[in-house]
Amino acid sequence: MGRPLLDLKLWRQQAKGRLKRCPRCKQKTEDRIYLLDRVQVRALAIMHVLCRNEPTGWIPRDRVVEQMPRGVELGGKLARLRYWGFAAMHPKHRGMWATTDRAAEFLHGRMRVPAKMGLCEWKETDKLIGFFGPMVTVGEVMKTGDFDLNALLDSGRPSLNG
Repeated sequence: MGRPLLDLKLWRQQAKGRLKRCPRCKQKTEDRIYLLDRVQVRALAIMHVLCRNEPTGWIPRDRVVEQMPRGVELGGKLARLRYWGFAAMHPKHRGMWATTDRAAEFLHGRMRVPAKMGLCEWKETDKLIGFFGPMVTVGEVMKTGDFDLNALLDSGRPSLNG
């Protein structure tokens, strides 16, 4: 995460929700600000457990989706974890993912990360603009939750439901 924290207010004032030029790539683009949320942390924890139990360390994205509670939609949230440095896409096999050492550090509460990130979305290419907001721990992201993150990580099973 070599990008500096950016001024979110200034970024939004310049964009005003319209197409504009990306400050990084200069293409006409739409800006998007994404918050690291509880759904992403839960998906990251599930992916971390699955990867830890897999000999190669790589798992298909669908296995994470299958373990999420009914009604919880991941959409692009899983893919955005790579911008925080928590996940990596396999260089040769599309749809295969692995968690990083950084993910383990964050999930075990030993690391703080920026709460928000900015992407410039242009066609099918997303470019990281930078990070915003306060630095947060996993506990601050999960402040209230319907599951026990530590129990999930310690169980070695991707689901506590069976």
